[in-house]
Amino acid sequence: MAEASKGRTVAIAVDQSEHSKGAVAFYLTKLRVPGDKVVVIHCQEWFNLDQARLHYASGAAFQEMIEQEDARVESCKLEYTTILKDAGVDVLKSRSDWGKPGEIVCQVAKEEGCDFIVIGTRGQGKLRRTIMGSVSDYVIHHSECPVVVCRSSHKH
Repeated sequence: MAEASKGRTVAIAVDQSEHSKGAVAFYLTKLRVPGDKVVVIHCQEWFNLDQARLHYASGAAFQEMIEQEDARVESCKLEYTTILKDAGVDVLKSRSDWGKPGEIVCQVAKEEGCDFIVIGTRGQGKLRRTIMGSVSDYVIHHSECPVVVCRSSHKH
């Protein structure tokens, strides 16, 4: 384990879900060590922009949807950055990129030299996870650093 005095760089993957809130709370109560530095990661996916409207959107309407998505993501990152800073955590940066969430989380964690990743999960069953895929499952299998997956206590 990294020395507490040196500090660790921790990636925390977030979105607007209760599962992300649970992951941040788990980090703060169970994993946090004095000297930690955190990188907040949010991924924007194109399909979150309401695919049905995208096919019929004019350039101006499409640009407006992107701006709305950017504002939503900035609000999300600000919320988590504020929670972490209010708890006394050193937030190195807050990043958001467009792409597949699992790939983005792994890429950013590698680029930022993170010691480990904290990510929430919906707790899907094995069959559903196999068929539909899971961001946390992807990160577990493709990350170059350890991954802490926090299963939400929220009931489905």
